[in-house]
Amino acid sequence: MAGLTIAGLMAVTALSIVILHYFGVLGDPAFLRFLPTRADPAARTQSSGGAEGTSSPRSDLGTKAAVPNVTGMTQEQASSALRSAGFNVGTVTTKEGSGSAKGVVLTQAISGEAERGATIDLVVSAGRRIYTVVPGQMTWPDAEAYCEQHGGTLATVTSQEEWDQVLAAMRADGREVYWIGGRREIDGGNFTWVDGRTFSFTAWATGEPNYQTNKVGPENYLAVYKVNGQYGWYDDPYDLDPFYKASVMAFVMQTVE
Repeated sequence: MAGLTIAGLMAVTALSIVILHYFGVLGDPAFLRFLPTRADPAARTQSSGGAEGTSSPRSDLGTKAAVPNVTGMTQEQASSALRSAGFNVGTVTTKEGSGSAKGVVLTQAISGEAERGATIDLVVSAGRRIYTVVPGQMTWPDAEAYCEQHGGTLATVTSQEEWDQVLAAMRADGREVYWIGGRREIDGGNFTWVDGRTFSFTAWATGEPNYQTNKVGPENYLAVYKVNGQYGWYDDPYDLDPFYKASVMAFVMQTVE
């Protein structure tokens, strides 16, 4: 120390004070606040919002929210409403015979509240069936071709409700013999509808079907007869022209809207 000058001693003292202030040993005297200090490690972990730890975006997943009631909407409208509310659209099943327009949502799997991100299945209408009687003396294949050219098929009947609608169309028309959309793919085999479905509902007349082969051919096609005021199903050959006048014949076309 003997070799130190007064100026050197003052410099060492000043440096010591700066070092002690940097590490916070001297507290925070006002006359030293112009000097930097070591940052508090804990302070560096504060997020901009004042919480400890690394800040991260807040997620709504796992929180519950109200599920929009989408029944009565079109499928497109329902999908948009559910996604806007934070839900996913799952399986979409079509249902026939609802009486609602095609694509309208009939039911949804979840209502009320659910966790955001939940998947919601929908049931939508396959469409409203419209039955139109077309008068004319045609073979069964020609009648089906006519229906397809006009956006439909010969009528298919899978329930009592549908049969009642077909009956109403025939009664309003007043003829006696009508083609509808059933046929045998194999001579004498089981009947199926033009869309490939098997018969789950029938309205056979007494003694029918009674598969026979006559001068026109095998009875592989489905006709409806009005006999004594009652309507019933009969298996018939593809062409009934030799047996009935054109004035009593027609077919029932089915379209969907």
